[in-house]
Amino acid sequence: MKKRFSTFLVSLCLVLCATSPWAASVWYVDASSPNDPGTGTLVDPFRAIPSAVTAAISGDTIQVATGTYPRWTVNATANLTLFFVAPEGATIDVTTAGGGPVQITAATTFTADVSFEGFTFSGNAVNKVAGAGAGIKIFTLLNCTIDSTLGGSGVTTGGGGPNRMTIDGCHVTAPMANQVGANIGGADGELIVLNSTFDNFGAQALNAGGDVAYLELRNSIFSNPTGESVNFWNLRGDAVVDRCYFHKARGGGDNFLIWGEDAVFDVTITNSVFDSSTADAGVPGNNQNLVACNIDGKTIIRHCTVVANNGAANHQYGWQISGNADCEIVNCITVGWTVDDYVGDDPSYTMTNNWNTASGDPGFVFPATYSPTTYIGLTGDFNPRADSPCRDAGIDVGILVDYEGKLRDATPDIGAFEYVSLEPTPTPGPTRTPVPGAGVDDRWDLYE
Repeated sequence: MKKRFSTFLVSLCLVLCATSPWAASVWYVDASSPNDPGTGTLVDPFRAIPSAVTAAISGDTIQVATGTYPRWTVNATANLTLFFVAPEGATIDVTTAGGGPVQITAATTFTADVSFEGFTFSGNAVNKVAGAGAGIKIFTLLNCTIDSTLGGSGVTTGGGGPNRMTIDGCHVTAPMANQVGANIGGADGELIVLNSTFDNFGAQALNAGGDVAYLELRNSIFSNPTGESVNFWNLRGDAVVDRCYFHKARGGGDNFLIWGEDAVFDVTITNSVFDSSTADAGVPGNNQNLVACNIDGKTIIRHCTVVANNGAANHQYGWQISGNADCEIVNCITVGWTVDDYVGDDPSYTMTNNWNTASGDPGFVFPATYSPTTYIGLTGDFNPRADSPCRDAGIDVGILVDYEGKLRDATPDIGAFEYVSLEPTPTPGPTRTPVPGAGVDDRWDLYE
């Protein structure tokens, strides 16, 4: 009897612990919950996100159900790690609370590591998602949509800025004048952008207002119809750019800019496209397309395609690579520029197996005949044709795939894309003629 009673108490304790919010590592929020505030369990979720933030301790996850929620602020008063997840998607409408941002703050004496996954941030606000204060150490956005179509910048870090900010699998859009997709402030932080799209900006798609210590851009698209795509002044650490597309149309400024400042570091750019275009004939050019200057380490640019397509041949340089300690440009295409393809005053400057305007037509899929004065915008297909002179004209530099992930062979093509012949169309076999079957429905279910 005592044994049965002890077993019952243990079972009851386990049930109570499993359903108790104080023991939970996951707190649930559902805007449609009948109870306000709720207790944060799966069966009795909080109705509002701030209730979950108040209840959570460091390391907890806040799981948010589908719905629309107002803005909130996380003000860390102790070391705090929180994960906000929306497995089926949830919208944070910052308009509903007067237009302020979703803001993460922490005093310098604390650290806050915060991540959002699966959210849409929408509405009219100064900043859609903000991480402010020197205490912010890690700020992560995974598979989120930041929609700033009504005004304000997309993602902003102010104050001291985070030690590391990661944007992975996100779509950021902010089309109004002077808007910035992501504006990174603070010193000595790391910025990592993976598998994301930034488009329709009035100012920069991606901008660093402070001294970034490490920059990594991979598999992402940065498109800006009126201003600069990417602008990083005072870079103080290594930069890696791979399989990215940078598109800029109209407006002044440069398409892609990295400018070093008082530090020795390396910049490596591979398998990327830099496309500067304008539909307006006679409009002054867009300055430089790709700028990498004052880099005291090594600058390596391999298998990139740098093009200008516009209504008038009035752009300036395709490259501006100057003031660097050591620079190497290999297997790159630079076409459409009526001045110099590049300008440099580097002590060590190596150009190997490249193709420029003077070399002739590079043989793109589209346009079939390349002209710098023909506007093609984002409709260009810069893959090499079968008859492209850039096919098999490169040298092996150890890059195994191209911009699209296609495998490169031992004699790679020049540019960001590798030619791959289409698979032959299979010859159709003999036609199988249906004959009336013997079923009760007399269906044509038997074949020769």
